[in-house]
Amino acid sequence: MTHALLEQFVTEARDLVTQSCDALGVLESTPDDAELVHAAVSAVRTLKGASKLFEIAPLTRLVHESEDLLAMAHAARLELTPDIVNLLRASLDQVASWLRDLEIEGALPEDASEKAAPQIAALAAFAAGAQAAAGDGSGDGGGDPGALSGPGSAPAWLDHIPEADRLAALATCLDTGAPVHAIRYAPDAQAFADGEDPLHRVGKVPHRLLTRATAAAPWPTAAELDPFVCNLIFEILTTADHETLTTQFRDVAHQTDIVAVAEEDWIRPAGDLADAAACATFAADVAPLLAKAAPDWDDVREATDAFLARTPDAAREATLLRGLRVALSADTVPHWVGALVTAIGEGCPLNWAAPRPTSEASAAGPGDLLGAAPADDGDTASASDRGDASPHDAQRSPAGNPHTGAEQDAPLRIDEAHIDRMTALIDELAAAKNALPALARRAGKVHGWSDMSHALKEHHGVVDRIVRELQEAVTAVRMRPVGDILRPVPRMVRDLSATLGKEVEVVVSGEETLADRTVLESLADPILHIFRNAVVHGIEPVDVRVAAGKPDVGTIHIAAVQDGDRIVIEIGDDGAGIDTDRVRTCAVESGLIDGAGAADLTEKDAAALVFAAGVATADRAAERAGSDLAAVRREIVEAGGTVSLSSERGKGTRIRLSLPMTRRPATTRVMTVECAGNLYGVPMDLVHETLRIPTNGLHKVANRDIALWRDAVVPIVRLSDRMALRPPLPAEGDEPVMMVAVGTERIGLAVDAFHGPANVVITPLDGVLADVPGSIGTALTDEGRVCIVLDVKEFA
Repeated sequence: MTHALLEQFVTEARDLVTQSCDALGVLESTPDDAELVHAAVSAVRTLKGASKLFEIAPLTRLVHESEDLLAMAHAARLELTPDIVNLLRASLDQVASWLRDLEIEGALPEDASEKAAPQIAALAAFAAGAQAAAGDGSGDGGGDPGALSGPGSAPAWLDHIPEADRLAALATCLDTGAPVHAIRYAPDAQAFADGEDPLHRVGKVPHRLLTRATAAAPWPTAAELDPFVCNLIFEILTTADHETLTTQFRDVAHQTDIVAVAEEDWIRPAGDLADAAACATFAADVAPLLAKAAPDWDDVREATDAFLARTPDAAREATLLRGLRVALSADTVPHWVGALVTAIGEGCPLNWAAPRPTSEASAAGPGDLLGAAPADDGDTASASDRGDASPHDAQRSPAGNPHTGAEQDAPLRIDEAHIDRMTALIDELAAAKNALPALARRAGKVHGWSDMSHALKEHHGVVDRIVRELQEAVTAVRMRPVGDILRPVPRMVRDLSATLGKEVEVVVSGEETLADRTVLESLADPILHIFRNAVVHGIEPVDVRVAAGKPDVGTIHIAAVQDGDRIVIEIGDDGAGIDTDRVRTCAVESGLIDGAGAADLTEKDAAALVFAAGVATADRAAERAGSDLAAVRREIVEAGGTVSLSSERGKGTRIRLSLPMTRRPATTRVMTVECAGNLYGVPMDLVHETLRIPTNGLHKVANRDIALWRDAVVPIVRLSDRMALRPPLPAEGDEPVMMVAVGTERIGLAVDAFHGPANVVITPLDGVLADVPGSIGTALTDEGRVCIVLDVKEFA
């Protein structure tokens, strides 16, 4: 198997595990949602099938056991209790861990089998318990087509097997001394779409005595027939052993009923009783013969043949007499012959062998015998296998079907390195494109080519639009919803709160907010750490909350929003808040600050000390359950983000994380302006309008310039003041002002001149320029000038 194929498996398997875990997460609160159960079992079944391509038996076995439980739940034979859901999710967590090993090492760890054994055993125990409960409650095992019966029970659907075939099975049982198994296999209607080939599976059953197919529902007209919907039920009699059969049908256990039928259960009374008196006479005559220490079986056979000869074939007693005749023909006459004779004398009760309820006749009506199923070498198919299957049955075989699932768009997976390369090339293209306006001006001014200059400007607009759309398209490929990293949160909170004896609810909003995948990865661990701290240190025990007049269930909410070119995550709880007195004490004890300094700290500054290394306010047990917030701050800062915190005693704590939406240098459209001979840029998504305000349109309020803009009072900020360039020049005439957004507010940014929009690649400031206030980076314009891109949020 190629390395590329293994990589593809790992990638697709991760998606399948995610789909399954998402479904299980919802099923915790809505265990009866059939669609979610179907989604989970379909994903796990696909994962199991794909895993069989590789030598990863522990993973395949674990997924297989998980599928069995989900399939039983889908067939309504198992209730998805919290314990079962937890076990299934733990199994999928183990699979996810092994997928990382496969990606890195190309193989499972050496102890994979040892790790899988306890989970496999636990999954199997739940499945066995559900099967036992189903068997105890059903009585006949045939009322539910999907019910899996144990050896020795007799399903009512045996009534629909022709009597000749049942008696042939009885003769085989008596001759070999081994049981004959009856199988009822009802494939799912969407079996073909799931990659299942029911006809092939049936054909692989060894040692078949009978293969019979009936319609699961009345056949539609030819015009309405959907060849990709399975409408068959298979009934099979075989001498294969029970273990072989359960293994062969393990993938579809929830669709299969496998029964080792007792000898006497092959005799199924049918029809009306013809002559009760004659039955009583027959039993009275035969009973003394059976009572002998050494019965004369020839006399019993002769009496049976004589009574059978004068009994109508359709009479109920005839069905028992024919069964009795088969039993008397065996080398060793079975022990139950006496009971059968007694039943004949008592009027041939329908439940002579064991009390069992009758079932309704199959909706399929008279069954077609299917002889087309291929047999393995060594099969002993009897003459009962007939070849009169419906032509529709042959059409319905999914083998070689090229259309199954073909109309669904398959996802295209691209290596991230290719996306990075495409992004870099587009950035270079954007930079090269920016040179076109300068060339146009040069063509007009230097060479006098006005027509050429005009044509270049027109084509620059076209190229600019195409490059911008190309950049947006490639950027969108890198973006992922925040919800991808929030999936583990509810489960972690649930498990941790249960351990601590607390009740906590998680409320999520904005999970559809997009950010670069690498940025989300840097957020994943910090978010989990913050939630752990909120559960351990923030949310109070139930009795404490009730005493404080709070709801007994604590709430932790997380909200994600896009703020310009940044993503903001806010996590807040309604817990006890931060005990700033204790934080001050811990800070002093750790040597971070002296006593006088700690006493001078404001509540806000004292609360922020929880991000300092070495400040821990929890006891040892809780500290292990929680996390070090200093590590959270360190990870966010390393990713180019910021962390802020606010807390109020008794009401809760709120932590705000802000990171750039992407780490890579990105082409950004800015509005360029000039001030004191320097070139600056403001991101276009923050610019509302550029205008010129007359000098008499500016007013002083509290020593600050303001202007009236669109019926709103807007403060005016002079760029020369904020950048400490030079004293502002006396304004003459109209003053250029750019109206920009700062959060929910608006400010007017006064400059010397406007230069127009440009697409630039922003390079973050570093070295001695890293602390330049009000800037997020530099860019090179098409004319080769350095442009400082402003962070106008600092100007508010």
